[in-house]
Amino acid sequence: MTVKEVVILASELLGISSDVKAFLGGDASVGEVETANLLRAFNLVEHELALDYFPLFCEETLDVDSGRLYYKDLSRAAVRISSVARENGEKIPHRIFSEYMQIEAGRAVVKYAYTPAIKDIDGESDFLIGVSANLMALGLAAEYCFMNGLYAEAEAWDKKYRTEITSAYRARPSKSIKERRWI
Repeated sequence: MTVKEVVILASELLGISSDVKAFLGGDASVGEVETANLLRAFNLVEHELALDYFPLFCEETLDVDSGRLYYKDLSRAAVRISSVARENGEKIPHRIFSEYMQIEAGRAVVKYAYTPAIKDIDGESDFLIGVSANLMALGLAAEYCFMNGLYAEAEAWDKKYRTEITSAYRARPSKSIKERRWI
């Protein structure tokens, strides 16, 4: 889903779509502030969803020479390291520090959760599955209302947004535990 799609969908929910669509269509006389606020809201909502509800994972293969893998060397902003292994799948013992991870020298496959980069209006969301444009638009509507001091409306949109998050959780396949048999 594109940022523009979500911004337009949120503007339709809020009743400001004519100004936002005009601005996105090239008319700089209207809708600039509304579009900028919706874009800021998009980035806030995407970060909130990635950090609190639907983590985004990435896997990278890196060569480690000094025994230290600096987080700045990863292609994305790491939030949590899930696993570190060799290419054959063998787990590598590691220690987490504030700026780096200490591991044995060699090639390592690092799986980690990351926070999405800040998007502009022509960007693409990092969420390809699990999060719908409607879910994002509800979050944008709530954030937009909070930004503009419309607290009653913000609370109503936020309630719908949280309900949609709960629905998205239910849509995920659940894990089951095998039944135990006692002899």
